[in-house]
Amino acid sequence: MGIVCTSLPPVEGIFHANQIYDAHVLMTRFIKQAKNRIVVIDNYVDDLAKHHTQYPPVTVHVNKSSHDRFLIVDESVYHIGASIKDLGQKLCAVTLLNSISATEILAKLI
Repeated sequence: MGIVCTSLPPVEGIFHANQIYDAHVLMTRFIKQAKNRIVVIDNYVDDLAKHHTQYPPVTVHVNKSSHDRFLIVDESVYHIGASIKDLGQKLCAVTLLNSISATEILAKLI
């Protein structure tokens, strides 16, 4: 596995090239913790049509004002160095941000 913060469960990590499985395991862990909301901020989210054939539709807001990617799970904000669809293919980091709340970042984007 990549370098992962030692807290249990891990809250962030650095993944080296081809650690796709490990990166997705961490992201899945974050998403499964959600009780109220999951917000994905990623300019390269694609194929929502496939999602909608299997699950209820999700709300999508297009916003090109962010270069970086973020995942918001309830009130936790994670900064993601790679596009979520490419996570773990190349060196990338996932970091829990304590300096900004979910409400603050969403207010700047929406």
